[in-house]
Amino acid sequence: MPTDSGVQVRFDLAVDTASLDLADAVLKGAVHGAMRGSVVPDADRQGFSFVRTGGALPADSYTLTVRSGPDGVRAAGGGTLDGDRDGTAGDAFNAFFSVPDREIVSVSIPDVVRSPSEAVVDSNASLGGLRLPVAVSQAEGITRVAFTLRFDPALLDLKDVRLAQGYAGTLNRTAVAGGVRVEARFQAPLGRGPASPVELVAQVAPDAPYGAAQVLDLTDVELDGADGTALAVRGDEAVQIAAHLLDANGDGQYSSADLQEMLAVLVGAGGFTGFPAIDPTLIGDLNGNGKLTTLDANRFRQFLAGQARQEISAPPLLPLVGKAAAREGGTDTIAPQAQVTSTVAWNETWAARAGTVTAPGSVAPSASATAAANTDWTNAPWAIDLAQRMRQMSSGGALRTLSKTLVKKL
Repeated sequence: MPTDSGVQVRFDLAVDTASLDLADAVLKGAVHGAMRGSVVPDADRQGFSFVRTGGALPADSYTLTVRSGPDGVRAAGGGTLDGDRDGTAGDAFNAFFSVPDREIVSVSIPDVVRSPSEAVVDSNASLGGLRLPVAVSQAEGITRVAFTLRFDPALLDLKDVRLAQGYAGTLNRTAVAGGVRVEARFQAPLGRGPASPVELVAQVAPDAPYGAAQVLDLTDVELDGADGTALAVRGDEAVQIAAHLLDANGDGQYSSADLQEMLAVLVGAGGFTGFPAIDPTLIGDLNGNGKLTTLDANRFRQFLAGQARQEISAPPLLPLVGKAAAREGGTDTIAPQAQVTSTVAWNETWAARAGTVTAPGSVAPSASATAAANTDWTNAPWAIDLAQRMRQMSSGGALRTLSKTLVKKL
């Protein structure tokens, strides 16, 4: 079933949701190509949603492929998907649909990546200040906004819904099955351009399992123009992950292992090991530009090296739950990693490591010593920093070749 933000897929049996990853559901447009997004299991585990990252689906003709086979979607009991329903398991499922090209207003909320008990703020406003805004893509002349937000209260604790600062009018909030119905009326028609006249005040539920994900479903959206006429509108779903921003391996703390995963994704790896079914952009987009770039990795590296960054806070003490507990085999608490004070010394003279050069007539170093000498420098702070800086340059020729070579070594 296509949605404004992607597609919903249902099966006749419960799915092994722990094995889902980004390759299990691929949505491609004939014009726009593969959509970046996340695969989020349904609460009953008998299906999942693919939710596009960065907004509703653009006009295009789409093909959805759900992977089968040993590495594909499997039943909780171990069965393999029979995608073409020919009675023989192992075939992928393919579906086709189109999104028409038309002018339509979108109402949306941003994706949320916050850990249990953290206040829910716009993940793309990491410097703080915003609650979770309900955004209208083109607000000119709008006098009324209404929508239903469906969510799991075990993951999201909704405290309040209110008019954003600077907007006058009335707002009614009514509890409905599985969520809340909101209706806002404004004293004067809204001005031209995008606007966020309504905001949600919430926090991640304190008992939410670390790493859990859900779709924040914006449905039954209505807009009225200045004359009271209903306007064409669509609601853009969002994804909530109960985890720390940048915690790529999902262990509840920050470490160089998270940075290495970010760097791996930047050079072509599929996703993060801690969140294999989640678009890594949601976890790693520190500066909120909608992309995972070397700038995000560089700022995270600076934080790990002891430099204060106001957009990153050390994870609080958290009990090991879910995937983290399974890996650690216990229920101990995780303390934030101690910050180190080392920095890159660019003016330091590089000295050959003992054992890396064999003088004529001397004894050759052991194979293990030679291997260590040839690889240790690639993990040095100056080498990582240089590689990241070179990847950000717009260059060609020898510089590009050198950069690619260094990236491969890292």
